Amino acid sequence: LQGYYQTARSIDNQAHIVTKSNVRTWQSLEQHINVWNSRYDRMKENQYRQAAYEFILPYISVFAKQLTEEIVYAHGKDISEIEVTECSQIARVALMLNLDNKDNSTRPL
Repeated sequence: LQGYYQTARSIDNQAHIVTKSNVRTWQSLEQHINVWNSRYDRMKENQYRQAAYEFILPYISVFAKQLTEEIVYAHGKDISEIEVTECSQIARVALMLNLDNKDNSTRPL
């Protein structure tokens, strides 16, 4: 994943560098929870939110596993080379969703 610099901070004796990368999420996540998806026709907002939440739950772990594998692969390793729960090479991955294309507002997904 190629990223570009966003910001950096020095906290105690550690540097924290934040980069941003675009990840295509339509096929794996967004299409399943898009309000215009026919599965949500005629639902009120609270019904839609609950249905979308329940529908997307199984996809989240699959998406996270695939993203982790791709990040590890980008660093020249195979996922089998590291422990499943060991993420020392990945400081933090946060998926943010743009609320409005006209500004830079984001929220965690």
